[in-house]
Amino acid sequence: MLHPNLQLTRNSQHVFNDYTSLLIKRACNYLSSKSLSFTKETVKDYIANDLFPVENELGKYCQSEIEKATSEKLSHFYPVLVAYLLKNFPELCSEKESDEWKEGVLNMSAVCDYMCCELLELSGNASRDMSKQTIGVAHICGAISNDIEFQESFKSWCFGYLPPKWAYGDALKFAQKIIDVEEDVIAKEGAHLVSK
Repeated sequence: MLHPNLQLTRNSQHVFNDYTSLLIKRACNYLSSKSLSFTKETVKDYIANDLFPVENELGKYCQSEIEKATSEKLSHFYPVLVAYLLKNFPELCSEKESDEWKEGVLNMSAVCDYMCCELLELSGNASRDMSKQTIGVAHICGAISNDIEFQESFKSWCFGYLPPKWAYGDALKFAQKIIDVEEDVIAKEGAHLVSK
C-alpha cells in the first residue's frame, strides 16, 4: 500500500527520478546492444536477462505487470517514456507506428510503474517505522538494504545519492548520516517537501 499522507523530500525525489531514468536507460542500452526494438517479447527478455538475472519475486511481478498492461489503462510513465525514446534513442523508434512497438513501450512503462511503486511503498514503511512524516533518502536506503530482492537486483547500481556499497553492510551508517544532514537542513531552512 502506498502512503498517501507521506511526502518526499527534494533529495529523495531526486533519487526516485534517477532510479526511474536508470531503469529506462538500462532497457534502452540492452535493446540497442542487441539491435532489438521495443516489443512485448524484448521487454520480457530484458527483465529476465538484465534487470533480474537472478530469478526472484520482483522479476515475477514485473512479468505479471506486462501481462496485465493494456492500452485502456496507460501507465503514468507511458508518455514520458515515448518522449524519452524519441529524443535519446531514435534508433529504437524506427517502428514507432507499429502496434508491436507501442505494446512494448506500454509494457516497459508498466514495469517502471511497478518498480517505482514497490520502492515507494518500502520507503514509506521505513519512514513510518522511524515515526517520520516524510520519505527521505535514508528511508530509501534503508528500504533497499532491508529487502533481499532489491539488494540482489540493484547491488551494483548507483543512482541519486545512493552509492553502490550501500548493499554491502554500510547502509545503516550511511542512512544515519543522511538523516542527520536532512534533519539539520530542515531545522535551519524549513521543510522543502514535494507531494507525491
